[in-house]
Amino acid sequence: MSSPTEQVSLAEVQRLMERAVAAYSRLTDDGAAGPILHNGHNITATDAVRAASALLSAVNLEVFELALWQSWGGYAPTDHHLGGPNA
Repeated sequence: MSSPTEQVSLAEVQRLMERAVAAYSRLTDDGAAGPILHNGHNITATDAVRAASALLSAVNLEVFELALWQSWGGYAPTDHHLGGPNA
């Protein structure tokens, strides 16, 4: 892929998403996860919500369940500001 706006197939997006999610999860388990996007990224709030909604739907989770998991001490997106999970 040469640019983020290049046309890619759904199958390719699915493969990329699976690899990215699994890799980020491993980094989180290892205590090495940081912000999921680099400074200066071009992802909009709409892009993020679309991807997050599709990912939750793909694994049959509701937003409520995500919030509940975070409240039980799961890795919250803001943890990276504190040095990672359980910091």
